[in-house]
Amino acid sequence: MDYLMLIPINIKHRSLRSWLTLLGIIVGVIAIVVMISLGDGLKHTVTKQLEEFGPQNIIILPGSLKSMIGMGAQYRPQQGKLYESDVDRIQRIPGIVFTSRMLIVPKCKIRYKGEEIYMAPAGMESNLFTSGIMPQYSPAKGRIFKDNEKNVVLIGHDFAYNVFDKPINVNSYIYINDKKYRVVGIMKKIGGMSGSSGDDQMIAIPYSTARDIVDDLGLMGKNEISAVYVRVADGFDPEDVADRIEFELRSAHKVKEDDFTVMTSEYIMEQINTILGVITIFLGTIAGISLLVSAVGVSNTMFTAVLERTKEIGIMKALGAKNHQILMLFLTESAMLCGLGGLIGLVLSFLLIYGFNYVSVMFNLGVEAIMTPWLAVGAFIFSLLIGVVAGISPAWKASKFNPVDALRYE
Repeated sequence: MDYLMLIPINIKHRSLRSWLTLLGIIVGVIAIVVMISLGDGLKHTVTKQLEEFGPQNIIILPGSLKSMIGMGAQYRPQQGKLYESDVDRIQRIPGIVFTSRMLIVPKCKIRYKGEEIYMAPAGMESNLFTSGIMPQYSPAKGRIFKDNEKNVVLIGHDFAYNVFDKPINVNSYIYINDKKYRVVGIMKKIGGMSGSSGDDQMIAIPYSTARDIVDDLGLMGKNEISAVYVRVADGFDPEDVADRIEFELRSAHKVKEDDFTVMTSEYIMEQINTILGVITIFLGTIAGISLLVSAVGVSNTMFTAVLERTKEIGIMKALGAKNHQILMLFLTESAMLCGLGGLIGLVLSFLLIYGFNYVSVMFNLGVEAIMTPWLAVGAFIFSLLIGVVAGISPAWKASKFNPVDALRYE
């Protein structure tokens, strides 16, 4: 097997061509490893946040999102509305512990210490906060408002400290459409992807107050609501309860195609997996094209090496080298070339992922890439396979050279 010692020498002899060939393998491995690592990290982050959402919790929204999935960008989802009467129907379904209504007030003028912004306050019932079903919704300062209170407001962490130049404290006053509201509580920071959650900038008022504002302005239909939170009792399957909710709302709205969306944690995860799947296929195609071009480059490099070393092959055969030995020589050289590219790609991938995670922590992006040992091993083996596949044809050609003709080759 001494002839295998020739492989590193041959690769070094063609260093520029070898490095140009390696470049495609390196880029392809980086693309695959980083893509999968980011996808796994995003899945982990979303799964963690869904655990906070709670597997027994359901959110019901007006308008159909399900009909839009897979129908293309030009398809318009069916619009719909939810009403107080829908909540009454839902409350009678077995397995539901409680419901909590939400009413989004159209954008209002919010004023504090001479500064003005426009935001949409959310009218909410206190049981969503006090029930403990979503522990992330808890006050860092102050308290939760009561349903019968007037002119009080509960604000998110970022709204309190980042929206206006001056921070807002408990018992401070803000103005909503020129009406004075007292801040009774500031929520704990929830965070999430991109460093914050929309809930961290929320401004919540009692549901009854929001109802009065909307009705006075005539901005929504009478008894119309924006969303319903539902808690399913332990021992009941949330998917079964969701099916029953869909049946009841379909009957109430007298529609064949849903004009509402019932979202469970499983449903949300399915949609996220669908989106991630499309992204993965797209990026995987790009990485695959890169590796295909790399394979062609490796094959071209090996064909050129065979032609350059025709006389050398003739000498080895004259000294007793067998066809299978010549075949293994060039096949191993091709595999080693791609394996080296795979190793360099893995090292650079690790550095890129480490750098991304460092920046994510520094800027509180809320997402980290996860590079598993199995992914690293798989990527390395895949690069070796590319070398084997790309090297088969030139290696086979080299093994079939007639030694006399090879010695005469100029």
